[in-house]
Amino acid sequence: MAKKVTFCFLGEGNISYSVLGRAGVVLAPSAVNALFHVVRIDIIEIKNEHSVLTTIDSGVQWSYVSPEVEEFGHALMDELKDLAETL
Repeated sequence: MAKKVTFCFLGEGNISYSVLGRAGVVLAPSAVNALFHVVRIDIIEIKNEHSVLTTIDSGVQWSYVSPEVEEFGHALMDELKDLAETL
């Protein structure tokens, strides 16, 4: 059963969008890690959330804490790319 979800993209250069969609499980658990599930979002609406009162100066940034974690992150992305080709 699909549930509605909302998530937001924020980025440098005043990028600010919210996305409303229906979420459904595609793969549970992930082949890479049993604690992860792969969810598909079917987009219903994308809204520009720019404010006249504020500006987004910087979005979320991260770095990997170890080579093992980086390898794990790449494995997850590879799994998602493979699944995306079949959806």
